[in-house]
Amino acid sequence: MKTLAILASITAVLLLSACAPISSIREPVTQQDEMLIVAPEAPIAGTPTLIEQRQTALREQNWATYLDRTETLLFVSEPEQQNQLLLETYAQLQEIPTAFWQQSPVLRHQAWSSIATTHQITPSFQGAWLESTQSLFHDHPPTQQLTQLMLAKIRSPGSQRIAILLPYDNRTQTLSHQIRAGILAAYWQTAQQHQLLFFNLDDFDSPLDAFEATQQAGADWVIGPFDRNTVDALAPVANDRVVFLNAAPSAPASWQLPFGTTDTLDQLIQHIDQHHYCNLAVLYADQPANIEQIAHLSELWLNTLGHRIIPLSFEPNQRNLRDELGRALLSDQSQVRANFLQRTIGNSLTFFPRHRADWHAILLLGEREYLSNIRPQLDFFQVNLPTYATDTLMPSEFRVDHLEPDLKNIHFLSYPGVLSPELITSPLAALGWDSFLITQYHQALTDGLSLNGATGKLRRQNNGLLSRQLILVNFNNRGQLIVDSSQPNSRPFAGFTGEPAPLHPRDRLERQQELLELITQPSF
Repeated sequence: MKTLAILASITAVLLLSACAPISSIREPVTQQDEMLIVAPEAPIAGTPTLIEQRQTALREQNWATYLDRTETLLFVSEPEQQNQLLLETYAQLQEIPTAFWQQSPVLRHQAWSSIATTHQITPSFQGAWLESTQSLFHDHPPTQQLTQLMLAKIRSPGSQRIAILLPYDNRTQTLSHQIRAGILAAYWQTAQQHQLLFFNLDDFDSPLDAFEATQQAGADWVIGPFDRNTVDALAPVANDRVVFLNAAPSAPASWQLPFGTTDTLDQLIQHIDQHHYCNLAVLYADQPANIEQIAHLSELWLNTLGHRIIPLSFEPNQRNLRDELGRALLSDQSQVRANFLQRTIGNSLTFFPRHRADWHAILLLGEREYLSNIRPQLDFFQVNLPTYATDTLMPSEFRVDHLEPDLKNIHFLSYPGVLSPELITSPLAALGWDSFLITQYHQALTDGLSLNGATGKLRRQNNGLLSRQLILVNFNNRGQLIVDSSQPNSRPFAGFTGEPAPLHPRDRLERQQELLELITQPSF
């Protein structure tokens, strides 16, 4: 009986041990090498038999015993040894055949199976999968500890040196300052663990010398330049850690983030077409660039049966704009009829000219200065039709509480950054912001995901060029800039930094002085 009592006690201890929690993690793994770690450096005291049994099970591919002995070793090991053991086991999980996972009825084995799946998942999706596994198998201590280790590695990729290579001559200085401001604004939204290195292209004899200087400084990434000649000069040496702020067709491995959006008109037509308009009046300045857009617009709009374009051109000098617009609206015909009636009845008439009624929507093509004069004239003729424009109406400065009454009720495409002027002050600053984001989220873009940036929703193409989807905004009756009601949630910039919300400007300013001391920038 005494022997039976002892055996019963041992059985109870073993059962309790299987459910006991593993000691908490003292310190996440920070090394940047592959997560393949051999057996613990120091043998676990009093457990040579367990280690031998585990190694034997590994050699014989007895996976059930291998996992069971692993969990037993985890329970009796020190925290540092637990981390090593878990990471070693994770590396071995990819060797376990799918048939074992499918046939095993043990729930603990299914937890290991879920973690093993990350070997077949691209890095961008591993974090979400691990979080789901952590939640699903919350009562399995090895799963909790291993997922925490892996998530710590994913979320803390380590410090990087990011070189910013921009020109600062009289022609480009203003542009470079805005780009640099956007890079710094994005940097301040992160944990500031990276080091920024600013290089002035004018300090070097050639662009290649400047690029070589960034490499000698140990730069992991290079952002810039943006001017055409310098980009072409650096294209032969550009790799997948270079972010050009222009197109670089001869450098497909690089990241190319140009300022302009090539398919703006296509995107705008998609928005207009959602409202099922048929007759589209196009008011445009008589200039070559706008005439080319009219030709492209015809290809896009006239593909649908029943669609019609009514092109109306005006002189760029804007003289006699009201008279020309009146003729386009056929308001002069109302005047002719009124004159005839006045002569017929012998009395003067008070009337307002009736304009043509076959327009369903209006599209404006031209520069911002030109288009700002059309809206008041449309108001004069009481034309209350949906009015659209391309990204030429995007402000050159993003200002808080700025009103544009002359552009009221015009819907146009823009960088999303225009909605947060407290963070991003100009389109070029938005370009700088997104160039920094690429260095942080390049893996997601490489895996085919899109990134909600300050210049739009970005997606990498096979040639390295980043396509951009703009958002539709409009000025309301007061001339206040708002996001169009047809748009999904584009504000606040939840996707700009991967964080729920950016820092408040006040908090950023309080930390600015301290942060600037950490940044290496010769010409700041």
